[in-house]
Amino acid sequence: MPDRKQQPADENERLREAIKGISPLRHVAECYLQGYLAQLSQSVACNRKHSLEGRFARWMLVTHDRVKGQEFILTHEFLADMLGAQRPSVSVVAAGFQKDGVLQYSRGHVQILHRAKLEAQACECYAHVRQQFKRVLGVPYG
Repeated sequence: MPDRKQQPADENERLREAIKGISPLRHVAECYLQGYLAQLSQSVACNRKHSLEGRFARWMLVTHDRVKGQEFILTHEFLADMLGAQRPSVSVVAAGFQKDGVLQYSRGHVQILHRAKLEAQACECYAHVRQQFKRVLGVPYG
């Protein structure tokens, strides 16, 4: 029976071997890394510069893009950590979005009701990061 502690290291080594040299996998990995670093840099600047409402809308859109459904789980506490805000502030913003008919939430369960309104309220960082991923990978990814 193989040692479970060595399996992740073995898998990492196989991945490193697979992307050595010039290969399609290496190209995709490098493009993804470039897009990811752009997203990371943009998020740092965004959390410093933009309103909580705009950042909240951006996170809702990014999550919505990744789950490929109208409903997902995202707690106010997690959002507060990601947005660099206090949880009560996130709750107030979420209540405003719910009142405006943009989304519905209850105990961490979120349902996007009006994506176009959400996009209109998001800061420009959402569109910028999607464009970066589209440029480097050929597909938008928030």
